[in-house]
Amino acid sequence: MPKGFESYSGFEQQPEREPEISEFHEAPEPKEAQRELFEAEERLRDVLEQISVLNENGGVIRHPFRYFELKQAAEIAMEEIKLARLHAANETRH
Repeated sequence: MPKGFESYSGFEQQPEREPEISEFHEAPEPKEAQRELFEAEERLRDVLEQISVLNENGGVIRHPFRYFELKQAAEIAMEEIKLARLHAANETRH
């Protein structure tokens, strides 16, 4: 190390240490895009399940506005899935 640089924190010599076992066995954090994709897929499943229950109970005829709302929610969830997949693809490129 050049003389005079010892006082800078980035140039101080660190004592060598053995890595702890936990450092090798920790699971990596899920990537943000993968989490977004998972959440969007979960929302779509929830909406489709609600539509299914509504259909079983004759809700399309009895509650057309609720059916319309759920249909829109499903379309939005599908768009979110598309965006999350694009985000995940971009994240894997970098």
